[in-house]
Amino acid sequence: MHKKIRTHEETTAMLKVYCSNSENIFKNIARANQSKKIFKVISDWLNQIQKVPVDRIREVLYNVE
Repeated sequence: MHKKIRTHEETTAMLKVYCSNSENIFKNIARANQSKKIFKVISDWLNQIQKVPVDRIREVLYNVE
């Protein structure tokens, strides 16, 4: 059963949890596939995510073909 979110604070908290869980999944996948270059790059990005502005990450990801 899902809890109904009623406030902006609850929404923000849930998004932080969701993002943290997603980041952990990506880190685990990248760690398990270190021999592949794309996963090495993703791992490096995740390790630097606090240093890189979100706008820059968004711009790069939108331009990936």
